[in-house]
Formats: sequence, structure tokens, C-alpha cells
Amino acid sequence: MIEKQIIDHVKVNRIQPGNTEKIPGQFYATLMVADQECDFFVDGVQVETVQNAVLFIHKNFHWQLKRRGKHPCSGFVLYLSEQILNEPMLSKLQINDVRILHSDQIHHAQLSPIIEGRILSIIEMIDELLTTGLDHREAAILSLINTFFVYCDGKCNIKRELGQRNSKASLVYRFKKLINTHIMELHDVKEYCERLHVSPSYLNESVQEVLGINAKNLILEQLIIRIRKNLKFSEKSVKEISFDLGFSSPEYFSSFCKTHLGQSPSSYRRS
Repeated sequence: MIEKQIIDHVKVNRIQPGNTEKIPGQFYATLMVADQECDFFVDGVQVETVQNAVLFIHKNFHWQLKRRGKHPCSGFVLYLSEQILNEPMLSKLQINDVRILHSDQIHHAQLSPIIEGRILSIIEMIDELLTTGLDHREAAILSLINTFFVYCDGKCNIKRELGQRNSKASLVYRFKKLINTHIMELHDVKEYCERLHVSPSYLNESVQEVLGINAKNLILEQLIIRIRKNLKFSEKSVKEISFDLGFSSPEYFSSFCKTHLGQSPSSYRRS
């Protein structure tokens, strides 16, 4: 059994009528969204519209749930620490394996009204036990969490993909993460496509559909941000910056800056 009090490892929050987002800390989140449509975002990108659904979310994702139209969002978020998920009662669950080992995906289960009511009852019991001082509440809460996941796994038809539209949003999310990590070495769309195992045409189609720009412009956008930051706040020479940012020569870097910043690197630094 976990050594810290269970309230440090398990939290239940109601979904807010307007917007709800991930709380601070390294928690895996299970969102139970009730009967009103809500828009689900990851890293600022809309992944899908959810209704009568459970979402299983890795701790590395920054997510938001936003109301859609006039109707408020409703439901619960069940937050669990990794220590809880490693408890012997839970560690063998297939649903645990799905969530932890696939941090590049959001997993989804659609709910029927009957199943939704039963799952809500389980979460409400967990929430109630967290606020009491009853003997053996830790064991009771773990048992309810186990029941919740077994029920989801057996009754909710958990999917590993969210469909074509959401597949594209997931691809764009992974593309943005790769750019953030490799922008100083990779400037070409094809280089990212090789790492993402997709064709340039499909990546462009996905980025255009999700963000309204093409893949090359997304790379340029991030590269220009790095250039501005380095020229304004770094003590390095223009030559050092050009090589640090992956340009083949200072001359090419200067030409790039004149095209995209409207002036040479030295002029931009002085402005």
C-alpha cells in the first residue's frame, strides 16, 4: 500500500461548466464527460468533440476541455499518480498498460447512458471516500478504482485511435513536439516526415486541416522565433548563432533573415 495519504495520489474534480484544464502535478487523468458536447484540446490543438465519453490521458499531455456553444460541460476528472497505478491490484490491468505505455495517444471510450450512470456512481463513491476518515478507506478506494477500470475495459469498447480527424490532430501534435525538439537541426518537411513515418502530402494536409497553415510555415514560424530570441538575448556572435540553429553558413543565415525578418542579423540585433 502507498505510504503517503491516499489524497496525495487520488483526486476527483468536477468538470467546470466553462473550461477545465489539467491540474499541476504528474497525474494521469481520466475524464468522464457527460451528455453535453465539449471541445477537447491538447497543447492548444483541438483533438475532438466529446460527449458521453471517457478519455484516458497520459501525464505528459497538457489538456483543456472547453464548453461548446451555450450548454455547459459536466462530468468528473479522476486524477491518479503513477504510484497508485503501480499498486498490485491495478498494475496488471490492460487499461493501465494502454494509458502508461502510449504517451503519444489519447485513448477514448464511448458510453451508453446506462454505463455512464454506473461509472458516475463509482467516481462519486471515490470522491466521497476521499473526504472521510473511515477505517480502511485506502483499500476501499483502490477497489473502486479497480472496478472503474475493469468496467471501462469490459463495457466501453476502448479504442486505440480516435478516428481520421483525431488521427490528424494527433499527428500535428507530434509534429509540433518534434519541431520543438529538433528545430535547431531539422528545417525540412521531409526530415520530419521520415521521423513521423508519413508522406509530406499527408502531413501538409493534416497541418492545413488542423491549424490552417502548411507544414513548412509551421517550421519557419518556430525557427524565426528562435532566431529572434538568439539575436536579441544571446551574447553569441551571428556566426555562432547561425551554426547553432542549423544553417549551413553565416551567409545563408543572413539571407534567410533578410527574407523573413526584413533586415540582416546585425541590423535586427541593433534595432
